[in-house]
Amino acid sequence: MGGSNHIFGVSPFAMAYREFSDSEKIQWRVWATYPTSGGILSKGFEHGWLTFESGSECRRLAPIPDRWEEASEAKLRTYLGESKASKRKTLST
Repeated sequence: MGGSNHIFGVSPFAMAYREFSDSEKIQWRVWATYPTSGGILSKGFEHGWLTFESGSECRRLAPIPDRWEEASEAKLRTYLGESKASKRKTLST
């Protein structure tokens, strides 16, 4: 499946969202995550990070690379390789 690029919403806070496959043909989703106030963050993540998510794994990369939304799939795979494993966050109800 080829990559795709989606922009959600029409406000200045629209979220870029990309999908791509890694070298093992695993499908990944990636988006920029920005922290809310009051959270405890690891050093380097204060200004946001890219979140990479596959069916079984979640990874983060900080800082957010400039113009990542326009990056080629090869560059997204490079960013994925530079990212660090992260625990999945779940929403409590």
